[in-house]
Amino acid sequence: MDAKFYLIALPLLVILLMIFSFCKPKGKSSIEIIEHGPFKLTKKRIVERRFDFNRGERVKSAYSQYEVFYKNEVITFPDALEVNTGYSYVWKAFILADAPQPAIIAGSQSMYLITEEHGAVNLKPLNEQNSSFASWQWLDSHDGQPLGKQQIYISEDTGDHFTLKGGDYLLINENTVLHIPDLSVYAFRKSADFTDNYYTGRVVAFSPGKEEVVFVGNKDSEERYDKYLYALLVYNFKTNAAYAVPFDQTETRLKDQHYITPEWLNTYFEWQASPNGTFTLKKRVLSELPNWQGHFTGDFSYELNPVKAGIQEALLQVIKEMFSLTDADITLEDSGYSKQKVYRLMIEDHEYSLYYFEELQTVSFSKDLLEEETDEVMEVVKRVGEAFNDELILGKYQDLFTEF
Repeated sequence: MDAKFYLIALPLLVILLMIFSFCKPKGKSSIEIIEHGPFKLTKKRIVERRFDFNRGERVKSAYSQYEVFYKNEVITFPDALEVNTGYSYVWKAFILADAPQPAIIAGSQSMYLITEEHGAVNLKPLNEQNSSFASWQWLDSHDGQPLGKQQIYISEDTGDHFTLKGGDYLLINENTVLHIPDLSVYAFRKSADFTDNYYTGRVVAFSPGKEEVVFVGNKDSEERYDKYLYALLVYNFKTNAAYAVPFDQTETRLKDQHYITPEWLNTYFEWQASPNGTFTLKKRVLSELPNWQGHFTGDFSYELNPVKAGIQEALLQVIKEMFSLTDADITLEDSGYSKQKVYRLMIEDHEYSLYYFEELQTVSFSKDLLEEETDEVMEVVKRVGEAFNDELILGKYQDLFTEF
């Protein structure tokens, strides 16, 4: 065949492959149904086969598709349910177990509250949007404080529960609060204009009066290009009032916003009650700052920061004594970089790394990169970190810390 044939046939083949790759099968692998008052939820497991150009073969994937029925008639959602995603159906639906009447929240990019009112379905927008992923988050289900945000994605949910329970206040898309006991809805607007130009991050606290949601916020420092300034941003979802409570990382012993915990909040901040029953978040006035401590990271290394180089040797000495290491168990590695110092340690037949990074003012102890992440190996990292923290709590090595 001549070249002209291939020039015509090749694009046609690509087009046919693309059409074929997005074809969906007619059959559904499974369907789950749950009745709730006059409503019914169905969750269908959809299986797709498509051509993966990266792998050069057809692959199979599955996802769940939800429908909500009222008196056996499927509920039609507004066009704002999803915008420009290509998946125009409900991605998630949940029964509100503790609501005063049968109630469901459902949605994709936008979220809706579904109840019955005067013998008809009542579909109320909780929050409609056209870009971000939707989310939900309990504000008060963990000793009156928030649990982590759950984002709404297309996913395969076979066997997962349909029910939400455990709190009275549900945050939708981080700017609408649904009060479960009476199904009242409060929308509030977040803006850096309200909070001294700090931009909101994740939710970190809920006020004792159950009216204020606290976000961590940050903005660029005008003095240092590589530094953020932090604050707690308090939003009253009933009045839309907002304010910022700035704080210093060094004074609060905080590496960055990802390390904010309820314990940290209670150490450095407090809610002050006014005579009219409202609450205001304030920084605590501490006569003496708590001693510095190390922390465990998400990948389960033990870190100390901001620190001087000398604390690496102090930690090394503690590790040597804990595990009776000899010089043969310790190797000082030549990293070829003057601002990085690395020890390789052999502990109980496993290799670990002890780093000092001058530019980051950080010492890190972790398993070696090639070591398998077993319980035995992780337990060593935990024991080392807890033992060194015990030393720090007593006030040792505090002169080896600097400032953020």
